[in-house]
Amino acid sequence: MKPNISSWAGALLAIALPSGFALSTPLAATAVQLADGTVYFEQPPSLTDYGTTRTTTFAPNPTYYFTVTLPPNAGEPLQRVTIEQRDSGTFARRVDYRL
Repeated sequence: MKPNISSWAGALLAIALPSGFALSTPLAATAVQLADGTVYFEQPPSLTDYGTTRTTTFAPNPTYYFTVTLPPNAGEPLQRVTIEQRDSGTFARRVDYRL
């Protein structure tokens, strides 16, 4: 059973970065499943920390670090977190954290 990533109300991470990446962690739990088969977290993951190796705008080759916490009572394993760039066509990039 896969969680319905597009409907994680409060768990969608849309972050504008120079490059996208994914990280995975295999945590086991039970899920909430609706009559239509949609699977949800009982408690969604949260962004608990973030940082970068560069502290200035337009610095070359920054590395970004993110800590995502999945509560023990989430009810569903976290299969993947994808952080992707938004509006990459401009130099003024905005970081938008939605939890």
